[in-house]
Amino acid sequence: MSDEKKWFLARAGQISGPHAVATIEAELQTIKRHEQILFWTRGQAQWLDSSEWKSNLQQTAFSPASRETKTWSIELDGFIQQLSVNEVNEFVEKNIERVWDIRFKPEKIETWMDISALPSLMSRFDVARADERGGLLGSIKIDFAGKVYDGRARDISTAGLGVAGLGPVPVGEVVPVVIDSPSLVSALHVHAQVIYRNTDGQAGLRFVGLTAEHTTVIVEYLKRFIALRTTPNRDPASGLGRVL
Repeated sequence: MSDEKKWFLARAGQISGPHAVATIEAELQTIKRHEQILFWTRGQAQWLDSSEWKSNLQQTAFSPASRETKTWSIELDGFIQQLSVNEVNEFVEKNIERVWDIRFKPEKIETWMDISALPSLMSRFDVARADERGGLLGSIKIDFAGKVYDGRARDISTAGLGVAGLGPVPVGEVVPVVIDSPSLVSALHVHAQVIYRNTDGQAGLRFVGLTAEHTTVIVEYLKRFIALRTTPNRDPASGLGRVL
C-alpha cells in the first residue's frame, strides 16, 4: 500500500490539485519571494504554509525505532491497547471494516479521537468519510459566553466543519458560528455542536438544524471541489471562488 499523499495547492486565491510531492517541490521553485502558497490533503487538520508542509513531511517519515515504540493508545469494544505506530497500522488494516468504531490517542494527546482527526491514517488507508468533504479556506466567528472568538475553517461537509481556533468552547456545546470564505457564494450563519477538540487547537463541529439554503451553498461548493479533485489537469485559473 502506497503511503504517498496527494496534495491540493492554494495559490493566488485559486486551488489546484491533487499533486504528488515531487510536483509540489517543483512548484515551490517557481513562487516569488513574498508569495503565499498553502497545502491541503484529505483528512489534513488545516491548510499548511510552505514551512509547515515541509515539517509535516518530516514528521510522517518515522524512523524504524520510533515506529516500534508503544506510544499510542487504541480502543475498540472497550478494550484498550498500547501500540507502536507499526502496530497501529496493522490493527487498522485488520479492522478496516470497523475503522469508524476505533478510538485513538496518539503520543502527547490527552483526548480520544476517531480517525477523522488523524490525517496520516486517513491518507494511508484511503478512508472516506460518510459525508463528502472538501478543504475550505475561510474564517469563522464563534459566539460563546458573551464573547466572539475568531478562527479558521479547514474543511466542510453538509454534516459539519473542521476548524482551527475554537476558543474555550467545550466539547458538547452548541454555538452560533459564522463561516465566511471566498469559495462560498455567501457567508453561512449556522449553529454547530463541538464533537471533538485537540490540544493543538483543531476541532470538529457538527451542524445542528442546517437549513436547506445553507445545505445548497455547501453542496454547490463541494461539487466544484470534487470536480477539481477528480480532474487533476483542470485549469487552476478556473478556481473555486465566488466568481463561479
